[in-house]
Amino acid sequence: MDKFGNLLEKIQLLANGIAGRELTSEISRLQEKIKTERLYIVVLGLFKRGKSSLINALLGKDLLPVGVTPVTAIVTLLEFTTSAPFIEIQYKDGHRQQKAIEELSLYVSEEQNAANEKEVEVVRIYCDAPLLKIATLVDTPGLGSAFEHNTAATLQFIPKIDAAIVVLSADWPISKTEIDFLSELKSVVPRIIVVLNKIDLLPEDDLKKIVAHNEGILSGLLQGTSISPQLFLVSARQPHNRIVWLHRLIENMAVHEKGAIMQESISRQYNWLHKELQMQLQLKFDALTMPLTELEQRRSQLQASIQLMQMQKDEFASIINSRIRLMQDQIHITVNDASKTIKSRVNERLSEAINKDESVNHLHTELDQYILNEFDEIKRSMEQASREQFKSLLTQYSNRSQSFLNELAHHLTALMGISFDMIADKFDLDIYTSFYLTLSSDHVNGTYNKSLLYKLLPASIRKKQLLKGLQKHYNEVVIRNTSAIIYDLQYKIQESFRKFNYDLNNRFSELLQTIESIIEDAIRLKNQTERSLDAEIGRLRNNLVELEAIKLPAV
Repeated sequence: MDKFGNLLEKIQLLANGIAGRELTSEISRLQEKIKTERLYIVVLGLFKRGKSSLINALLGKDLLPVGVTPVTAIVTLLEFTTSAPFIEIQYKDGHRQQKAIEELSLYVSEEQNAANEKEVEVVRIYCDAPLLKIATLVDTPGLGSAFEHNTAATLQFIPKIDAAIVVLSADWPISKTEIDFLSELKSVVPRIIVVLNKIDLLPEDDLKKIVAHNEGILSGLLQGTSISPQLFLVSARQPHNRIVWLHRLIENMAVHEKGAIMQESISRQYNWLHKELQMQLQLKFDALTMPLTELEQRRSQLQASIQLMQMQKDEFASIINSRIRLMQDQIHITVNDASKTIKSRVNERLSEAINKDESVNHLHTELDQYILNEFDEIKRSMEQASREQFKSLLTQYSNRSQSFLNELAHHLTALMGISFDMIADKFDLDIYTSFYLTLSSDHVNGTYNKSLLYKLLPASIRKKQLLKGLQKHYNEVVIRNTSAIIYDLQYKIQESFRKFNYDLNNRFSELLQTIESIIEDAIRLKNQTERSLDAEIGRLRNNLVELEAIKLPAV
């Protein structure tokens, strides 16, 4: 660790007075981590996977809020203290406040701190749980949030991770979003434990099937890595021995694997800081060595581009919103057409089964599975089609000459190294909703009549009544699921665009601030004495050479 401490001191000296505030803060954070040799174990997963419940079970304390309402985009660190539990709120402006543990929800819940309007940077929870003596646990906002910041906050934290616990849920097979996330995670995080939570929800036979399915996918995904595809089965609601075993696994990792894990993690973070500082130094150097007339010309071009972009923002929003309404209308038509086919097939199968005196229980199982599969496929295909339509729209619009996005994409790529695809891909539809497929209806109890009078009726009449009751039941099931899917997809499209638009506006503001700052600083220096300008250019040139000298060798 001493080697990294020395390298970071050199990085800090080279960054003084040149690098932005965010980069210098990241350098200081990594220096502090090296001094304390603190291992950060981050709990990750989609919404409703039971991350917070799992952390509470591991600590043996109900500290984190648990429920269906998503938390806001704030990373929460759990640290050790010998005193009574309390929280520390660190704000974006740097100041801190200590609060009672009971006030936690005021800062981390979307309901009481919508879109992080209180400007919280991070929340630290202090308690005397023994596990926190050897590692800091980190609770992240769930991936796939309907609220703009949440997924971004988690993804931005990934490079700082030493080890990760990825939480899957037994009530759903591993999703494409989780597969993609693990695929990214395995290349940047030294140690990963994959946990299957909520095993109490499934009978033993069903649990074996979901474990086999998930582990089969993980085996292929993690092939060639040191990460085990074997799932660690737990139930946060019914902890018993399984949580104790997970607790011991984490303890063993923190004690025996800590050195190797931190070496790899810090190397990765150092490389990121080195690359970021090199980019900022090069930008400033290029601006200062550019002739003053060319620099002022670029400033004029930028100001003209800014005016054009701002004029066309309303046009852009109007086009996108119009297209979104068309997409939502198409979803309504497509899902309703598909549901008519499902309803027709269900009625045909009901008539056939009743006439053949087939088992009603077996029929229920068959039709339930058919409906679930069909609606699940409709939902999946419509989500994919929506993603492709929206990205195609953005790409076409960004390629239009003199358009708002074309200007933005050009400057992002040329001056900040940000690809337009990084923004377009924000429209991912993988956001939190309370959607689920249902097989219940108000008529389910009326499908069976066990009265003596009913049993005395002729078999043909009993069949007709049974068929009628089942048709009512499944008709309502189809209608409910049709309405649920239409609402869910339309909501996701609207919220995903809102998330996309938020990120676009942030990139736009960041772009303007960065470019204007660099150009203004360069012009100011150029208008000073030639000696001062030469000294600054010389300093930047030397810093770039020295920075190259402390670059870690490629592994």
